[in-house]
Amino acid sequence: MLSTLPGHVHMKSVDAHGYRTAGQSPRGRPRGTSSPSTPASPESRRASHRLVVVCLEAAFAVRPPTQLRMSEYSAQVRQLVQIRHRRILRERSAGAGRVTLTSLHIRREDTVPDDTGAPTKTILEVCGSTHAAGRCWAFAARIERDSGTRPWRMTALRLF
Repeated sequence: MLSTLPGHVHMKSVDAHGYRTAGQSPRGRPRGTSSPSTPASPESRRASHRLVVVCLEAAFAVRPPTQLRMSEYSAQVRQLVQIRHRRILRERSAGAGRVTLTSLHIRREDTVPDDTGAPTKTILEVCGSTHAAGRCWAFAARIERDSGTRPWRMTALRLF
C-alpha cells in the first residue's frame, strides 16, 4: 500500500496479512489523498497572505527588497529575494511589472511543544502560484511564529 506522509512523497507499507486491496482506507478517506493536519485559522491565513505578497513583490522588483523587515523575514529569504530582484532588473525585457497571486494554499498548521509540553511555536507550510515577469511561478514557504505575541516570520522560501 502506498501512503502519503508529510515530508515524503509516498511510503510503501505492508500489514500483517499482506498487501491491502484497493478501496477505502481505514481512516475513511480515499487512498492517495492528503489533508492538512489542522485547518488554518483566519489570522494565520491573513498573515501568510501578507508575508507572501510582500515577499513576491520584492522578489519581482515591484517594491525594493529593503522593505523586508528582519523581524518578519529570515536572512535566507531576504538574500533569495535580493538575488531574484537583481536578476529581474538586469533582464528588463520581462520588466518589473505586476505580481498576481494565482493561488495560495496552507497545507498544515502545527504547533511544536517545548520540553514541558506547552506549545511554543506555530508552523505553517504554504505553497501556491503567481504570475510575474511574464511567467507563471510556483513557490513554497515556511512561516513560523514563536509565541502568540510575536509576529509571524517567513523562514524559508523557494521559487520554481
